[in-house]
Amino acid sequence: MFKLKKILVCIDLTRMDEYVVKYAKLVATTMKSPDVYYIHINCPFELPSAVQEKYPELYGGNDEDLALRMEKTVSMFFPNYKEYGPHFIVRDGSPSDRILDWSEVTKMDLMIMGKKSELKGKGVNPKKIVNISHCSVLFVPENPNYGLDKLFVPVDFSIRSKTAVEQALAIKKNNNAKILLQHVYYVPHDYHFTGKTYEQFEVIMRENSEEDLAKFISDNYPDEEFGAVNTWDDDDAPADKIYIEATRQNADLIILASRGRTKTASLLLGSVAIELIKYDEKIPYMVIKDKRENISFLRALLKG
Repeated sequence: MFKLKKILVCIDLTRMDEYVVKYAKLVATTMKSPDVYYIHINCPFELPSAVQEKYPELYGGNDEDLALRMEKTVSMFFPNYKEYGPHFIVRDGSPSDRILDWSEVTKMDLMIMGKKSELKGKGVNPKKIVNISHCSVLFVPENPNYGLDKLFVPVDFSIRSKTAVEQALAIKKNNNAKILLQHVYYVPHDYHFTGKTYEQFEVIMRENSEEDLAKFISDNYPDEEFGAVNTWDDDDAPADKIYIEATRQNADLIILASRGRTKTASLLLGSVAIELIKYDEKIPYMVIKDKRENISFLRALLKG
């Protein structure tokens, strides 16, 4: 999983492709990914027949023409793309549904797609992609920083968050990146039963968070070096605390684990993964899915 051997890059033939392809190049070359696939979902507009006949280019051409346009785009921003695959796929239909279907059938390790803020275009449904995708997903914003030197990984000490740390370590193995782990702590609502003030109990929770984060590192990664930061969530909204701290730390990439398809999955990480999409506008953001977990879940369903 963490070697990212098979990467799916979503192309929509708009200006967003420059950012997505350049970032795909960064990931593929860093992780030495042998197979990079590029997919474009063609969604023809319903136009009057007279307009269709006069302006056939509005449909983008047939699949072969679209594949050639994709390859031309990729070659502009990823000059040595032929060393990593490549494969060009064109499909018709709903972008989110077709991308999800194709990534699942082909057992992708990572899906890379754009996250538009100012550029025009509907694109895919990020929430749907994160909820349903079997593979990890990397969202590339407009004008991202093309670097993987500082990785920011929020953790809640669960097995799920360890997958995000392992992905960061896999990247570090290839480029010696620095990894900063963050734990977001909060003051419990019934703190007043202890007889202490809110401020006093915040200090207690911060000290406990610092101890737990240090123990998480020493127990699981005794031979690795990490930066560590503990962040107070004072309004039950951890997603914005993650983004604010990642921005303050000048992180190149946020890596967060998401819940898998099991009953024991972390609901906290699952909900935060969705919420972070709303806040994050500048930093590339990778949502980690453990394919092994999803495959085990599907096998259990089939046996049942």
